[in-house]
Amino acid sequence: MSMWLHLAKVDAAVAADVRSNPDLVDDLLDGAHPADETHGEDYRAVDQIAEGRADVEEGAADWREAYPWLGKATGEGGGEIDGTDFGYGPAFLLDADEVRQVADGLAAEGWSRFLELGPFYAKAAAEGKCVVGALI
Repeated sequence: MSMWLHLAKVDAAVAADVRSNPDLVDDLLDGAHPADETHGEDYRAVDQIAEGRADVEEGAADWREAYPWLGKATGEGGGEIDGTDFGYGPAFLLDADEVRQVADGLAAEGWSRFLELGPFYAKAAAEGKCVVGALI
């Protein structure tokens, strides 16, 4: 069974629409949103890489504690969109300021060497975008 992290960059107006109408998340994450505005990452691979790094580099059993910005980038720790559930939990929404913080945090945690999440968030931050995401 696959478990993919799907992300979409959106403007603040679209983010507000998503908050008031959670059904819009489906359209953003199912391929209807422009491909250059979306990103997908195999969450199982993310989890395995993060777990290995946390164990070796931090001596930590839980990568979410060792790498809080990676956790936030993958939907851990806030931004849940009420009324959504894709089987692995609710979708999440990060506003432009949170996206900037996540981009900076991912860079500080060194994720650009391992995953494509860092560059995706860095580009979203540079564009002043919000991010909608879900594990599907």
